[in-house]
Amino acid sequence: MKILFPLVWLVLSLGMAPGQSVERVPTGEIDSGVYRYSGILWNALSQGSATVVRHPRIAVSAAHVVYDDFAFDPGAAWLSGNFFLARHHDSQDPADSADAKPLRGFWNLSSYGGTASEVDFHRDVVVHYAYEELAGGGFAGWVAKNSNVTHPLNLTHSKILVGYASTDSFFMNRTGPFTSRFRRSYGMHLWNPSVAVISGMSGGGAFLRRGASGDYVLGGVIVSGNPKDGAPGAGIRAFDSNSNRLMSLAVQSAARTSATTVTVNRTEPVEVPDNARTWTIVKLPVSGLPPTVEEVQVSLSITHPWVSDLEVVLRSPSRRTRIMFQREGQGLENLQLRGVVASESFRGTLANGDWELLVRDLEDLDTGTIDSVELKITGR
Repeated sequence: MKILFPLVWLVLSLGMAPGQSVERVPTGEIDSGVYRYSGILWNALSQGSATVVRHPRIAVSAAHVVYDDFAFDPGAAWLSGNFFLARHHDSQDPADSADAKPLRGFWNLSSYGGTASEVDFHRDVVVHYAYEELAGGGFAGWVAKNSNVTHPLNLTHSKILVGYASTDSFFMNRTGPFTSRFRRSYGMHLWNPSVAVISGMSGGGAFLRRGASGDYVLGGVIVSGNPKDGAPGAGIRAFDSNSNRLMSLAVQSAARTSATTVTVNRTEPVEVPDNARTWTIVKLPVSGLPPTVEEVQVSLSITHPWVSDLEVVLRSPSRRTRIMFQREGQGLENLQLRGVVASESFRGTLANGDWELLVRDLEDLDTGTIDSVELKITGR
């Protein structure tokens, strides 16, 4: 599992003030306090952290955890196939757990397009929704900046940062408690130069205590760290009215629980002509689903001695398309795709009707055969 981050993240060197370095959460505390609603989030490309907040079926995280800055097709940069597991705390890959919860979609700020600069962390927040409870029915309390009032993270409230450090297998980690202030960097991106975070904690919770004896509430998500070797530093995307709006949209989406999945298989061999330039089309009729697409997964097998000759496209009944493969793998033979998630390209479009797999060969000398295609569609 590859772990992506917008900055180089580092473990703090020894000698920091007590309570400001990263440490593993004691096992006896995992089911209590701020840790009860914290969890690990992952997809096929990246891993991060998230927190169940405001509603039992939604979880907030950092947008860059589910965004591929290097995607060949910018329209496919948002990553589907995301999963969440609350309170995971051992060395086992969470993907092997029967308790992992599929996240059905998310809401993000439309202005987000990757983390090329510090300014982008102001937009680096996403709220996922599921069709089942994510942490046993409860959720964390939260606080957001209203109007021109100072955000509580800017004050000397006691604070704790929670997430899954990549240096510690799949154990939950924390920084704190500490009382040092976060300062405004840009917009709602706040920075604390004396607090540590480690890769994998991206998207994890920034909690603060309201009052001397009050409970900890969620005030934002971890989005950045210090790129200088051995230096401390942590950046938070603090909550505001925009993040509250994303939460409201996610709560509405989580209420749509009537999801149905069908799988269509095509196993009859279909020849792909040599250098034909025209598409060979395999029809995949889908019926019996609710009207709109929620999730799409594709698996296929093509026999061909030179796969870089090939282009492969999936087309929906609404005529929307997604490039599944485009002339990659120079010198390699035979193409196998297994469970490739293509949901973001089709979500909200017509689910029922003729889906089509389009394949063509664009070079001389070699022919191929489409051996099998499997299309898995979830509608709601």
